[in-house]
Amino acid sequence: MVNALTVYAAADFSADPPGNGAGALVQRFEAALAAQDWPCGIVFGPESLLAEQYEASPYLVRQALRILEARGLGRMRRGSPGGLQLHLPTARMTAQAMMLHLSAVGVTSQQVAASRRQVQNYWPQGASSRATQFIDTMLQELDHCFVEEEEGTKADDLSPNRALGVARRIVRDARSGIRGRGTDVPLGTIEDLCDRYHSCRPVMTQAVRIMEDFELVTLMRGRSGGLRLRSPSSSMITRVTYGHFAAQQIVSDHASEIIWAANTASAVRAAERSAHDLAELRHLRDLMTPQAFMAGTPWGQIATFRCLADRAGDPVLHMILRCFFVYKFRAGMIPFPRISHPHARRIVDTTNGMIDAVMRGRSDLAEQAVTDCRQSMHDWHFSDGAARV
Repeated sequence: MVNALTVYAAADFSADPPGNGAGALVQRFEAALAAQDWPCGIVFGPESLLAEQYEASPYLVRQALRILEARGLGRMRRGSPGGLQLHLPTARMTAQAMMLHLSAVGVTSQQVAASRRQVQNYWPQGASSRATQFIDTMLQELDHCFVEEEEGTKADDLSPNRALGVARRIVRDARSGIRGRGTDVPLGTIEDLCDRYHSCRPVMTQAVRIMEDFELVTLMRGRSGGLRLRSPSSSMITRVTYGHFAAQQIVSDHASEIIWAANTASAVRAAERSAHDLAELRHLRDLMTPQAFMAGTPWGQIATFRCLADRAGDPVLHMILRCFFVYKFRAGMIPFPRISHPHARRIVDTTNGMIDAVMRGRSDLAEQAVTDCRQSMHDWHFSDGAARV
């Protein structure tokens, strides 16, 4: 049985939701909605029924639904039949969530545009037009969001949630005033923010929950506590985009094509960069064995692609890889079955060939090696009779 913690450890990020209680409930809500093929248009609720079904307080249910609303997955409804009316998130909504994450780690519109060109250049042969159109539209919207932010024009919110608008203004104002000072900057208490942004406490409390969900702030407890700006982890955006991809019903093959395009771009970029500090790649190459694939534990290959994305130094490409990999894994599209020896041997050889090409600084060989690696996985899927992933 595949251990999720082992998979996430190989990919070098945490799958844990924020520790405020609402984050864990959000994941349970998402799992239930994904099991129903994300029925857009219905009202997920009412809140009283959800509180009973999930054995959670009405307050916690409201916070979890507000987080889903802030992520662009629906709109809150009032009254006795209240709950979250689900709607299909657009590419722009997905892009706005990604922008919140990328802008917090210093990405610019120029980097987004360059990454978009990289992905376009390395589409797998025979890739689906729906997959290419989906990722290109999403990256185009991401580029537009960054340009709007940098030019000071107002971008639409992810949803008509008033608390989200307050959260965006707080973070934007804070970042504009801390150039060169890092991110661990005090923002004040909730009361301070209520006064500064002319907001009532319930709305500000929900705004804080949203900022915590996006890992944009830390809430410090105690007399000297308050909010502090922070940099989000690499895991944050994968939690947000999972619901978007599930609602948009991205199928396994299309997600795989996007992952392979980003993997190729990352390997080429890694090979083009200076060839210092190769210890981790050597270690991964030495650990790669057919026996691991035959046992259904390909952690070395997962760690290799993660390492190449790190060395490529492109946070946009890395975000794409993480988001679609986590989506596939959480959706049960990556079964990790046992692989017969001939195919396991070939997969190891092609993966190590990719590592060798990067270590030699040969971007041309790296591109071909990723193609060979993908082909070896493709051949195994069909000849071993495994479910295609």
